[in-house]
Amino acid sequence: IDRAQTLALSETLIERNLSSHLSWDCETRPEQLDLFLLKQMKQAGCRTIHLGLESVSPPTLIAMGRLPDEKAVQQYLSHTRDILSDCRTLNIDCRLHAMAGLPGDRAGASATRAFMRAYSSNKVEITPLTPYPGTSIFPTNQIDRELALLQKKPAPKRVITKKSHVSRWWQAFSRVSSMLFTVLG
Repeated sequence: IDRAQTLALSETLIERNLSSHLSWDCETRPEQLDLFLLKQMKQAGCRTIHLGLESVSPPTLIAMGRLPDEKAVQQYLSHTRDILSDCRTLNIDCRLHAMAGLPGDRAGASATRAFMRAYSSNKVEITPLTPYPGTSIFPTNQIDRELALLQKKPAPKRVITKKSHVSRWWQAFSRVSSMLFTVLG
């Protein structure tokens, strides 16, 4: 989300007294949020935030270009825990989103699962990685593209409402992601 636009939208909804008649949600990343913004969003009618976590693995987050180094990863994870706590305090439904099948994230998958169990609300969403044209992980030669297209089937999004189910879903998606990783190599 764009901070300035979100604040402007929130202020407008509050000023016009629309927040009591209108509820909304958004998709964002943890680093885009802080307590002040969350309070404004809540007052303006935000009820749910879909928070893109992707992974908690330092090597994966660094390889993705999401964060520059290990120190930044630790700050990011600390900030994410704070955001989850703030959402809980403000009664904002926060749904964590992670990706299964990120290249090189086999060891990080269990750490991500543990983080989601420990810090999330009851709602997490795990989806297999889908390489899109123009991204660095999209197959570059014709044979790889054709293989990817043959293997690609739209992955249903799974909203898991009980923490006890996270492990089973994570295992299923890990198997799918291992196959995807093997195909796209």
